Amino acid sequence: MRNRKVGAAAIAVAAADAAGRRHTALPGERDIPRLVYSLAREVIALDEKVDKLIEIRSREHERAEVISGLSGIGPLPCAGIPAATGGALDAFGAPDGLAGFAGLVPGLHDSGRVDGVLCLPHCHHRGPQRVCCASAVFDVRRSDGSRRFHDRRCTEAARHTQAVLVLGRRRFRVLWAWLCDGRCHRLMPLVMAGA
Repeated sequence: MRNRKVGAAAIAVAAADAAGRRHTALPGERDIPRLVYSLAREVIALDEKVDKLIEIRSREHERAEVISGLSGIGPLPCAGIPAATGGALDAFGAPDGLAGFAGLVPGLHDSGRVDGVLCLPHCHHRGPQRVCCASAVFDVRRSDGSRRFHDRRCTEAARHTQAVLVLGRRRFRVLWAWLCDGRCHRLMPLVMAGA
């Protein structure tokens, strides 16, 4: 198009003119929007029904209350961690094993097979990674401590994504400690003794 000296604006004007001169109508052209609208409503209703079923099923897990106690993890993301791990979180042995399964651990940027291939291996589960990173971003917006940690990491020449991954790894450690205790801890407001 550049060789013919034709710009995008000229193409858009020509397409609009051609559409305006169109006089033919296809059979069923008026019924298609109603059909698409009704199908979209059915898909949305089905999606809401599936979300409710997942929420009910996730509450049945014995550790659902502990997992959903972490800020930013609601009932639907709470179902993602046991579903990805098969419900056996103890099989990882340590919080770093769970973080490694989710792809939140730092790794070498070398494949190990050939020198100079600078890529991270993609052998992690994206479900727990998505849950933990989304909750970390939520916590950065809501919690002053997480905001300070994120800002400190960003000033240490780390990008936002790296800071979120580190915060997600910290949140997996907190989640692991809560799972070992079998209960979630709530931050209590500090009460100062009166003088």
